[in-house]
Amino acid sequence: MGQFNEELKSALHGSLPEESILSEAEKQQIRERIKGLQGKKLRKPRDILPKTLTALVAAAVLLAGGGIAGKELGLLDIGTGSRATTPDFPFYDGVDEGNFLNGWELVKKGPVGEKIEGNSSLMEARFTGKAILIGTLIYHGAGMGDKANKIFFVPDKEVFERLPINPGIGDEFTFNQQDADQLAMVFGLAANSMREGVEIEVTGYTAYARAELNIPDILKLERVVIPEEPEITYSSRPVPLNEKGNLELTDTLKAAYDEFAQTHNEVILHTLDSYSVFLFFFYAEQIRDYETQFALFNDDPDVTPIFTSVEEYVKVSQDRDMDAGNEKLLKKVLGSPLKQVAFIGDDEAVVTISEEDGLGFRLVKNHKGIWKVSWLPIQ
Repeated sequence: MGQFNEELKSALHGSLPEESILSEAEKQQIRERIKGLQGKKLRKPRDILPKTLTALVAAAVLLAGGGIAGKELGLLDIGTGSRATTPDFPFYDGVDEGNFLNGWELVKKGPVGEKIEGNSSLMEARFTGKAILIGTLIYHGAGMGDKANKIFFVPDKEVFERLPINPGIGDEFTFNQQDADQLAMVFGLAANSMREGVEIEVTGYTAYARAELNIPDILKLERVVIPEEPEITYSSRPVPLNEKGNLELTDTLKAAYDEFAQTHNEVILHTLDSYSVFLFFFYAEQIRDYETQFALFNDDPDVTPIFTSVEEYVKVSQDRDMDAGNEKLLKKVLGSPLKQVAFIGDDEAVVTISEEDGLGFRLVKNHKGIWKVSWLPIQ
């Protein structure tokens, strides 16, 4: 096994370029842009956790119960990669050097080294081509066996056909050490963390196989595809307060709120802007109308709610500790006469609750174009 490890290590090192993929200036530019885009564009078309919680939640997902959630997603299964070469499972059978598979040219195929103790040597198939892939980066921590302290990439299912995949492999791919370090730096990955919605361009694909061993196929990173930054505009909006310093809706908004509170029909919200929905949420907090508050959350089908029923939400909201925290937040909302609203693209808005504390409140448009409150809205 030690000789095999050295053989594989040598093969991997042989695929390393002599020079870094990016210059230091390019690396810094990518880091700054990724940092600026966190919580905005690097997400799938669904609600995401606020940026202050994402890393913690991701780590919990990867660690909890030995990776229960990860196993259901197919992210933590042991032994993904190219299957062993056997008579029943040929290694790229019928594909010869110079042939193309899914648009990729096979440039090398065969054993990497000599046979070892009568066993077949490590088999290698190297392809050159180009593909843009979207998926999830996973940095496995200690205790993950052969995957420990390594970065893997799980492409979205629809992009598998863009790669020269040998039938029967798993759904995770890895990188040589230099590319892995590059990705960890760009996306700020640490052990037991993950990043969804990553878009990368790859120009090399290497598959390895050896009897009774599962070895992940290797992607050659060309570049990280940086998504276009959404246009961000700002406006300042007043907080309508009465003489006692409590939130007081205008007559028009109060009539709309009362109708929505009675029916919870989101069509009533269709003509409202994001700031009005923000005011509705905290007016409901002020009068302890938790049923209406629950109805203001985004209920798109592709969104996973934090609370699955209004009864559960009301019960938690009435908890003494939760109520005290919400009361404190309400005071911060009422504590300043103006709020800054940041509009991120056409479907997201963040209302600044407290500049001193760096607190923001996130709202999103649902699939009907109606402004709703994002789950875990405090950012």
